Amino acid sequence: MAASMRMLLSLAILYVGFHSGCSFTDPQDAAVLMALRDSWLNTPPSWGESDDPCGGFWEGITCNNSRVTALALDSNKLDGHIPPSLGNLSKLYWLDLADNQLSGPIPVSPGLDQLKNAKHLHLNKNQLSGTIPEQLFSPDMILTDVYFDNNMLTGPIPSSLGYVQTLQVLRLDSNALSGQVPSNLKNLMILTELNLSNNSFESSPAPDWFSNLPSLTTLVIEYGPLMGTIPGKIFSLPHLQQVMLRNNAFSGSLNITTGVSAELTLVDLQDNNISSIVLGYPYYANTLMLTGNPICETSTINATFCRVQQGRKPL
Repeated sequence: MAASMRMLLSLAILYVGFHSGCSFTDPQDAAVLMALRDSWLNTPPSWGESDDPCGGFWEGITCNNSRVTALALDSNKLDGHIPPSLGNLSKLYWLDLADNQLSGPIPVSPGLDQLKNAKHLHLNKNQLSGTIPEQLFSPDMILTDVYFDNNMLTGPIPSSLGYVQTLQVLRLDSNALSGQVPSNLKNLMILTELNLSNNSFESSPAPDWFSNLPSLTTLVIEYGPLMGTIPGKIFSLPHLQQVMLRNNAFSGSLNITTGVSAELTLVDLQDNNISSIVLGYPYYANTLMLTGNPICETSTINATFCRVQQGRKPL
């Protein structure tokens, strides 16, 4: 009996020892996340309960076959820099660090440019600074949405962004970006939502790609540098729903004529320099906002166009 008890005790000790030393997380992925835990402030409490992110069910971490595939840590008051080692999470497809207090530059080479399997890159509503590196984007990426809005990013939009032809949503608004918008954005043929508002771009006419993005549903460039006439073709994009271009310097005649998208519900052109309007038949009958344009001071145009209208949802 005593021998049997000693045998069971030995097996129990071996069992506990095996599981206490066994990790469900790939060693490289575990090292990346433990480094984050040690360098960031305000990481979730569960991150301090084990050194095994997958097996220890760390909050915000999703794993598949021991590899970290998603890092969803939005709205956690995380404080620190984004380390280059984050790019070592080679199976990551979802990176959401939005609405935190992260600062410093976007790391590349090594860094986030290594995330070739990532589809979702959400860094918005932080305090990131510096440029958006040219090396960040490449043709072999499969990103579908990039949210960099509401940071302190400077410099031009990298032309390499135009190579990511899987992109569907691009939010760069509310930064301090400068220079010109790269013309190769016209390559983003399945882009549905684009917001470049509240930056410091150079004054320029509306770029050609305005009218050449066949999947576009939402175009937002408010408080921007755009001038000249608005290309009438833009209103004919087949899936277009919302055009928000208030507080630019568009001038001349606004042409919303034949072939207007059946899905178009909102055109907000307040506070530009538009002096006349041409409407086709059957004419566009949904929301058109022209308050703050010369046309509202000198024309007998339909008064509803020149009246402050409520109910527009901010993006």
